[in-house]
Amino acid sequence: MTDDNDNNKENPLRSGIKAFVKGANSMLASLEHTSQTVGKPVIQNIQYAGHQGAMVGGQLVKAYEVRKQYGPEIIGGSALVVTSLVGLRRGRFPGVLAGGLTAGFTYLGIYEVDFYQLKDKIMNGLPPTSK
Repeated sequence: MTDDNDNNKENPLRSGIKAFVKGANSMLASLEHTSQTVGKPVIQNIQYAGHQGAMVGGQLVKAYEVRKQYGPEIIGGSALVVTSLVGLRRGRFPGVLAGGLTAGFTYLGIYEVDFYQLKDKIMNGLPPTSK
């Protein structure tokens, strides 16, 4: 009789555990399905963006390698664009000032001016003054 009582006592406990496990499994399955549904397009878009970024990066590297060949065009074009945009928005003087600054900084970027040696080049590069 004791065995029958123990089996009857375990059945509600086992059925409760089975119901809990079944509910947990169905919740985890729905969570996995949702994450798969949402995650796949996101991952595909990230991979596509990474591929496009690599292509653009390769083109930028090629442009960087030949930047000195087209230095005056790059400097003039960037100065013209900035002068036009700022000039239309703020006026002639701020436009010309911004364009000049843009041309100067673009020059420094294209021709890689070394600021540590710049002072020496300026001081030693000037001809002696004659009196």
